[in-house]
Parts: sequence; C-alpha cells; structure tokens
Amino acid sequence: MKNKRPIIIIALQVLPILLLLAATLSPLAPAIRWTVSSSSGSTSSTYGSALAFMFGGEVSSERAAYVNSGKMPLGISAYIMLLTSLTFLMFAEILRNKNSGFATIFILLSSAISLTSGIMFPCVHREAATALAAMISTPTDAVIRTLFENTTLRFGFIGPAIFQFIAAIASIAYAYASGLLSQAIVKKK
Repeated sequence: MKNKRPIIIIALQVLPILLLLAATLSPLAPAIRWTVSSSSGSTSSTYGSALAFMFGGEVSSERAAYVNSGKMPLGISAYIMLLTSLTFLMFAEILRNKNSGFATIFILLSSAISLTSGIMFPCVHREAATALAAMISTPTDAVIRTLFENTTLRFGFIGPAIFQFIAAIASIAYAYASGLLSQAIVKKK
C-alpha cells in the first residue's frame, strides 16, 4: 500500500493556488472610496472596479459612471506579477513528482513574486487618486493631493495583497513541510 500524505500537506499544496486564484478575481471588487466631509456631514462614494482603474474602462460609483482612459503602470505591473506567480505555482505542481528541484525553485520564485506584487498593490493609491482626478475634473496637483488624502483603497486593491501574502507563506510552508526544500538542498551537495 502506498503511504498517504498527511492532510496538512495536501491543504498547504492546494491553499496557495486557491488564494492566488482569488487574488486574480478580487480586482473585480470596488477599488477606492472617496469621503467628502463638510459642516453638514460627510458623504462617501465607492468607485470600482480595480481592473477598470488599472487597465482603463468604465468606472462607476453609486451616483455616476466615468470612463477611465488612462492606465496605471504600477497596478498593471502588480497584476502581471500576480499572474506570473500563479503560473509558476502551477508549473511547480506539474513538476512536483518529476523533478523536485525545479518544483522547489518554482515555488520559491512564485512566493517571492507574490510578496513583491502584494506590496505593490497597496502602493497604487496615488495612481488611483490621479486616475479619479482625471475622470472627475482637471488633474492638478492640488486636486490629486486632496483626492489622495480623502480616499481609501478598498478590497479591489487590498484583497490581492492579502491573498498573495498568505499564499506566499503557505507555499513556503508547503515546500518545507513536504520535504521539497530539503530534497533540493540535499541534491545540490
């Protein structure tokens, strides 16, 4: 009888893939929330999706719809890195039984790219404020600064970062717990 792998190893193997798939879909969620405070109270509008902010397209809120004709280079780079990380993790799964050394390299590369991309997603706040300024008025430095100070990122930009951090940690834990990491180190000696 073939020896069975522990359930925790299987969970650590599947979890990063599911998390990175969720991270690729979470930019469909609302991207940014703009809160305007005045003496009569405050009003908020949520704009989305994050993909429309990054790649251009229709950005709608509760009150209006705008067309974003610009692109967000940092956001696009982060999203491409997310897709690359997912691809590397899939390669690692394909190579896991055939060549554990390459599988380990792909897992570690995927984790490093995932962490980098996860850091980049929240850094798009200024780009998102600039894109919003271009959609609603003339994007002067004062308008962009005001929007930057009065907006917060929503799940469309924060979600991928959270999912990628957890996926990177789970990937490294899987490589360690399954023995892939130690097998790759032993083979080199």
